[in-house]
Amino acid sequence: MKVVFFLTLVCQWNNVFSGSISAPNFNDPLYPLQFHLNERYGVTMNIHKAWKKGLTGKGVTICVNDPAGVDKNHDDLSSKFVVEGSFDYKTNSSDPTPDGLTIYDGPLSYGTAMAGLALAKANNGKCIVGVAYDAKFSGIKHLRGSSTDPSYPNRFAHLIQYAHHVNDIYLCSWGPPSSFGYVQEPIKAALKNATEKGRGGKGSIYMFSAGNSGLFNGSCAFNEYITSVYTIGISLVTGKNVRSYHNMACPSIHAVTYSRDLYLGLKYPHDRMPSCALQNKCKENTGSSYGANAVAAGIIALVLQANPNLGWRDVQHLIARSSCSQFSSVQWNTNKAGFKYSDYFGFGLLDADAVTTNAKNWTNVGKQLECVMVLPSTPRRIDGVATITEVVDLSSWPSLCGGEGGKINFLEHVVLQFSLNFTNRRNIEIEIESPGGSRSVLQRSGWLLDLYPTIPKINYLQNLSIKSLQFWGENPRGKWKIRLRNIKPNPKQNGTLYNWSVKLYGTASDPMAGNTVVASQIKINQTSTASPPTTNPCPSKNSRPCGSTSSKLSDCLLSFSCSVTLEMSQKHFCNEK
Repeated sequence: MKVVFFLTLVCQWNNVFSGSISAPNFNDPLYPLQFHLNERYGVTMNIHKAWKKGLTGKGVTICVNDPAGVDKNHDDLSSKFVVEGSFDYKTNSSDPTPDGLTIYDGPLSYGTAMAGLALAKANNGKCIVGVAYDAKFSGIKHLRGSSTDPSYPNRFAHLIQYAHHVNDIYLCSWGPPSSFGYVQEPIKAALKNATEKGRGGKGSIYMFSAGNSGLFNGSCAFNEYITSVYTIGISLVTGKNVRSYHNMACPSIHAVTYSRDLYLGLKYPHDRMPSCALQNKCKENTGSSYGANAVAAGIIALVLQANPNLGWRDVQHLIARSSCSQFSSVQWNTNKAGFKYSDYFGFGLLDADAVTTNAKNWTNVGKQLECVMVLPSTPRRIDGVATITEVVDLSSWPSLCGGEGGKINFLEHVVLQFSLNFTNRRNIEIEIESPGGSRSVLQRSGWLLDLYPTIPKINYLQNLSIKSLQFWGENPRGKWKIRLRNIKPNPKQNGTLYNWSVKLYGTASDPMAGNTVVASQIKINQTSTASPPTTNPCPSKNSRPCGSTSSKLSDCLLSFSCSVTLEMSQKHFCNEK
C-alpha cells in the first residue's frame, strides 16, 4: 500500500513540476513542498512578485510570542536572532529556547515552526524558505499561567508589550487563558500602549491567529485578542481554495493566507506545509491557523520594508483594500462602502504584490476618532421567543457623539460590549445593521462544545466585547439597529440583557485622500465545488478516533485534541484500522 501511494505521489509530483511557471531557485530541500510559495501548484499570494521588487523583510523584526519558545539555534534562524527583543517569562532571561523535548514544548514547538514559515533563511541548504527570508526575529517564551494568579495580569501585560521599540511585528497564535475568551484589563492596556507607541510611535503590529475550533462551530468572536481593534486576525484557506475544518467564523477576521488543514492526510502537495523543528530538524506537517498567521506576518514584514513609515491602522487599511475576495466556496457580502467581506475569510486572501505596491506610496490615514453609544442600562428580559431590537439614531450626532467623536465620516471598527445571561446561550445570535443596510452577525449561535458534558456551560456573559470590521469605510450617520434573537424559539428558555454599548472608530477625513490603490490581480482557481465542511469528519460508528471505540461528540473532541496537539495523520483522526 505504501509503495502504491509513493508511486502515485511521484507521478503527481512529475505532473506538478512539468509546469512552465517560473519560480526562484533556492537550494533549501523542502522548498519544493511549500505549496503556498510555489505557484506551480495552482495557488498564489504573489509573494514571488514582491520578492522580485527586492522586498524580503530586510530591516524588520518579527517577535515570535509563543508559550513554548523558539529554537534560536536552528540553522534557518540562528543568524537572525535579536536578543534585545527576546524574553523568557519563566526565567526572566533573554533566551526563548524551549525547555526540552516534551509533548507541549518539544517536537511540536509551534514557535519554531512559525518562525520558519515567516522568515527562515533562504539558500542555506536547510529546510525551507521563509516569506520574509531577510527579516530578523526575537522570541518571547511564556507559559501563560493561571488567570486566577493575582500577579498574572500585570506580569503578562509586561510580557506582551516587551521591547515594543525593537519588535515591529508580534506573531501570536494562542488565545486567552480565561474560561471564556476574556482578556484582563492590564493586558488590554498593554496592547493599546504598544500598538500606539511601538515602532517609534507608529505602532507595533499584533498578528493573532483566528483559532482552530471550526469543527465545533466555534466563533472567534469569543476571543478578545481577536476582537481588539489593536490586533489583526488571520485565518486560513486550503490549497483547494475552500475553507478548512479549522476555520472559525466571526466579523473580526482581517484576512486569510494559504495553510494546511491538519485534519487531512499528506496525499497531495497542498496537504504539506514544511517548516523548522527542534534539534535543528525539519518537519512537513505544520499548518492550521497558526501556520496561516506566520505566513501573514511574513507578508506584513514585506509591507513594512516597502514603507517603514506606516502606522498600525495604515496596515489594516491596506489589508482591507488589497486582498483577494474571489473565492466561490464561502459567502461574500458587500457593504455600503463597497468592501466585500466574509465571516470566514475577512477581506480575503493577502496579495503580497498588491499590498506592497499600495504600501509604497501610501499616505498615512487621519487621527483615530471614537464615539461611544451607551444604550439603556435597564435590564431587559429575554423571553426566548421574541427578538430584542434596539434602534440608535445617529442622524444628529451631538446627542450621542459629541466632540471629535461626532466628526467620524469613515468607519473602521465597530465594537459591541454587552452583558447577558440566557438558559442556552448557544441559541443566542446578535446582529448589527448599519444605516446603509449592511448587516454583521457578531455572536453566532451553535457552539457545539456546549454539548460536551465535561465542559462548563457558560450562559452568563459579562462585558464581552466583539469587534466587527464589516462596516469598514461606511458613513455612520443614520439609524443603527442592534438585534438579539433566539434562533430556536422556546418559551421555556429565558434570560436577561443587562446592558450593551457600541463604540465606533474611524476618521473625519477620507483615508483615500492622496492615496490610490491597485486591486488584487490574483485569479482564484476554483479547484473544488464542494460545499464548505459543516460536519465532523468521523464518518461512522465504527471509526476509532485516537484509539476510541465510537464516534460520539466526546470522541471527536478527543480526536480534535489528538489531531491538533499531536498532529497525527488522518488515519489516526477517525479511520484507524
